[in-house]
Amino acid sequence: MIFATALATLLPALPLAASPSADNLLYSELAQSFLASKGKAEAKRNDTFPDTIIEEAFLEASVGVFQVWAPLDELQDLEAAKNYRDLCVALCQAQTGWIEWLGEGAKHGDELLENFATYQSWVEGWNPSLITAAGKKQQRDVRDIFAFPENVQASGQLIADALRHKRVLGDGIGQPKPIKLVLMPSRKGFVEFIAYGGHQFPNDQKNFWRPDIQNWTHFTLNDYMVMALEYASPASGPGEYLAAYDMNTKSKTGMQEQIVQMGLNQMLDHQHGDALPASLASGLAINLVTQIYDHCTSRIDGDIRGKVTSKRSVFVRGGLPQGGILPPNSAESRWRVNYGSKHYAPILKQVQASGAKEAKSQKLKVDKYNCFLLELDNGSGTYLTQAPLLGPAGGPTEKLADAVYGDYLEFTRAYRCAFLHWLQYNGFKKEKDSLAAFGKFLGKLSGDLDGPGIAEIAEEIYGAPLSDAEASKKTLEGRFLKWISNHKPQKVKKSKR
Repeated sequence: MIFATALATLLPALPLAASPSADNLLYSELAQSFLASKGKAEAKRNDTFPDTIIEEAFLEASVGVFQVWAPLDELQDLEAAKNYRDLCVALCQAQTGWIEWLGEGAKHGDELLENFATYQSWVEGWNPSLITAAGKKQQRDVRDIFAFPENVQASGQLIADALRHKRVLGDGIGQPKPIKLVLMPSRKGFVEFIAYGGHQFPNDQKNFWRPDIQNWTHFTLNDYMVMALEYASPASGPGEYLAAYDMNTKSKTGMQEQIVQMGLNQMLDHQHGDALPASLASGLAINLVTQIYDHCTSRIDGDIRGKVTSKRSVFVRGGLPQGGILPPNSAESRWRVNYGSKHYAPILKQVQASGAKEAKSQKLKVDKYNCFLLELDNGSGTYLTQAPLLGPAGGPTEKLADAVYGDYLEFTRAYRCAFLHWLQYNGFKKEKDSLAAFGKFLGKLSGDLDGPGIAEIAEEIYGAPLSDAEASKKTLEGRFLKWISNHKPQKVKKSKR
């Protein structure tokens, strides 16, 4: 069994804070409540494996590369049913956006886009009130609920085959590999699902039966990515797992942004494999969310602590294989002021200018464009860091102090998003050429371990090195750094679909 978090950062793990001493969650009771809600109150473990539970008690929809489930008992709520439909639409839009970005880098791209449009139109027509009755009618698939015309069947099959067999970028694989997403509308259902994991797999119980599960937002169980559609309330005390915080509080599309970004992280890894570094995949996902919704309010990467408090523990990729992430604090850092609507260029320009002044005051002989002044926790000081951040020479040259680590996470998150946006729209003088080159660049990142690496591909496409030890002006990163200093707002065309 596989159990892990799904957070992408550029850096090693933060140390885990100790778990609270008071554990008010009754895990066995939570697990039994989950099983009872799925009609398995008296069942033995051999009859309650995840595949069985999901097959019998969840509604399934096929959405391109994704299989998407939600619990039938919770879908009786009209709002939950509407969210399920809207999230399936959002996942269609995300895959469409990625194929549009690929351009000529995608095999049969125009055909895929046409069929996604047909299929998405069908999904948009789902009546939530009919979804609410699916459980009583023993309907386990949306195709059992809604009319499924032959043209929609054909489109659905074509897009699923192309993405699940990985035929968009290469020759594909023989055995289809879908990405399995499970959407849990309520905090109650989500936390009880986690507790069920510890009940079903006693050898891994310590990974599931933990006081902090009441704050998680997602986890993996076997090959299912299980995602909450509500945050835990920031005011929740130990054991108060029912209190929820609406993902749409800061944005009316906050839930879609959260689920689409997590889905895209999975899909980009699925399609591009090891050829696309996780840090850049995360930046691509954020940028695509921003293109669809004009901003990205999700909280699954960067410094997920919000405003720093001493008792909030944080889990990041590379740490122990258990955990999720914390609910968002009400206050946001300077990096999240516009939620990426301007691709983080304004804040990077500001921090770059401050870095240049600091370097000058220290009489450092460095390129002013390469300097960035970060802030320590709680405004207790500053820290000067320098480019390059990309390529083999990228990253900090010394161990970062804990006090600056959070701001560095936010800085690198913003930096990679802005770089990818710049590369997509400013890699060449003409935007048309830039967009075409970006598609070719992504298209060549096909997961072939024997093929060229990302630096070689970038130089092949753009005729310049990705970076070097000085992030010099002859490199893509050097050009990007100068662009930051001269940045003016640039309007990005939204997808037509």
